[in-house]
Amino acid sequence: MKQEQGSQQNRRIGAEKGSWIPWIFVAGFGVVFCVNAIMIYIAATTWTGIAVNRSYDKGLHYNRNLEAAARMEALGWAASIETELTAERAGTVKVAVTENGGSPLYRADVVIEFERPTHEGYDFVVPLEPAGSGLYSAAFAAPLAGLWDLRLIVSRGADLYVTTERVLLR
Repeated sequence: MKQEQGSQQNRRIGAEKGSWIPWIFVAGFGVVFCVNAIMIYIAATTWTGIAVNRSYDKGLHYNRNLEAAARMEALGWAASIETELTAERAGTVKVAVTENGGSPLYRADVVIEFERPTHEGYDFVVPLEPAGSGLYSAAFAAPLAGLWDLRLIVSRGADLYVTTERVLLR
């Protein structure tokens, strides 16, 4: 009898000692579920990741883009972009454009498109004025400091030169 009581008591104590183990699994899955729910919410409510509008149409014109790149390469134009930004986010942009052989490019229309790679709605365009000797410059006001993609568009008559450069404006 005593032996039976002792074994029953041991079984109860054993059951009490191991009864918390399934709750560890429940808690672990609960943590995973909560983290996944937070990640789904963040993914659904933040930036869409769409970098190009009308991507299908742009893909259809791929060969035309290749031909334009070959024409641009044949021009032999080159450009260097220099930017400065003050603490108040007022800045200047200077571009030096050269023709084939390194001589300055004159009488061109020069525009820079500032594109924010991480935020929508902050892009802006700055037309540059000739400053002599193939130099073009303009002042601008940046809405945000940080990374920007600068798309330089130089045109003279039917000739077109486009280049992109990523800069850090501080």
